Amino acid sequence: MNPEKTPLEAWIKLRFGLAPEDPFTREILEKHQLACFKMILGRVKKQSRFYKKKLTDFSADDFSHVSDLAKLPLTDFKDIANDPYAFSCVSQSEISRVMTVSTSGTTGNPKKIFYTKDDQEATIDFFHHGMSCVTEPGSHVLIMLPGELPGSVGDLLQKGLVRLGAKGIHHGFFEDPLKTLEVISQNNIDCIVGFPVQILNLAAHPQSLDYTKDGIRSVLLVSDYVPDSLMNRVKELWNCETYCHYGMTETGLGGGVQCKAHQGYHMREADLLYEIIDPETRSPVKDGEYGEVVFTSLTAQGTPLIRYRTGDISCFLPEPCTCGTILKSMAKIRGRIMGGIMTGVGRIELRELDEVLFRLKEILDFRVEFRNWHGKDIFELDIYAPHTKTDINEFVEKAVTEIPVLRNCLEARRLEVRIAVSKQWINTGAAKRTMRDLRK
Repeated sequence: MNPEKTPLEAWIKLRFGLAPEDPFTREILEKHQLACFKMILGRVKKQSRFYKKKLTDFSADDFSHVSDLAKLPLTDFKDIANDPYAFSCVSQSEISRVMTVSTSGTTGNPKKIFYTKDDQEATIDFFHHGMSCVTEPGSHVLIMLPGELPGSVGDLLQKGLVRLGAKGIHHGFFEDPLKTLEVISQNNIDCIVGFPVQILNLAAHPQSLDYTKDGIRSVLLVSDYVPDSLMNRVKELWNCETYCHYGMTETGLGGGVQCKAHQGYHMREADLLYEIIDPETRSPVKDGEYGEVVFTSLTAQGTPLIRYRTGDISCFLPEPCTCGTILKSMAKIRGRIMGGIMTGVGRIELRELDEVLFRLKEILDFRVEFRNWHGKDIFELDIYAPHTKTDINEFVEKAVTEIPVLRNCLEARRLEVRIAVSKQWINTGAAKRTMRDLRK
């Protein structure tokens, strides 16, 4: 029996002004996306200082299909960081929220993303319908995301849950999992939304089941990248449904969410038009081929973006989702283009370490730093394993040698591995997890 169709399809159909009884095919959806794109193209050429100059040679008549967007130049994070105000299509008096984000891996200017009231309303609407994939009316949802300020992601999610008929309890990030488990028990929480490592720390706590006797039914892991090994551990520990959400500040915080088939993200296609490109040639790739995720804003007013390079790696799944939707399915993000570190014999990706290390039940987080000492590369691995009662160094060493590049470095004696196991919280779970290269 196939899972129920993602509720995002009916929502997107409604957003395009279609009645429930109207036909809705992939072709119809893309025609509506094209019409939205032409409108926003006209708007940014008139009102965005950046695009007025960059897109001067393009007009709406140049586009007869969404695939024609490949004619347009790309935008990247440096463009926003250099002059964020050049992207806005409204006066600053119409901006209701500004989010400032550091540009990962650089010491340059941070990115500023502007949202109008309508931009944030669209995100609340997405959270309302997206969360109906994950939970249901009457549920109690613990929101382990920033939410103290109006317009923050936790605040918008809480508003979306109210529309769903669920109760959102804002909690934010934590450092003491036991205190958070007490909150779960006191509020009869049955669904949790948060960053992967934070949720793993709750699920793996020795007293977790004592505080979740009625059961955690579902979990939404929020991040640009979620390791399969971590997700599977949460699912096994709580015997719950695990879902993944894809989004970033530039997409208005919401981008896509898995349905009950768990085959990939269904995207927010009324507000965002996604592409996958070859990062080297910048040409579109075929469905099933991995490349860089690129999106174009279809409705944003504060910071509309045309063909924005996310740096994330994924693909469109070639087969239709078993839920029966006409929406595209994008595979779970497998990492970032700039997320690895080069060694003398190849590149090491963070996702490779995630998959081998999070399979070890003792490990709840880790941090990686590459250093150079007297001409030799040092691979420093700080392991957070608060509940282990045995020496796990041997198991960690064996796990990392499953990664071919690391194994080759060790065999060639080009790398020294140093492992430190700690029971003290290293607190990387509330941010994007990275590997630091300190060899320069």
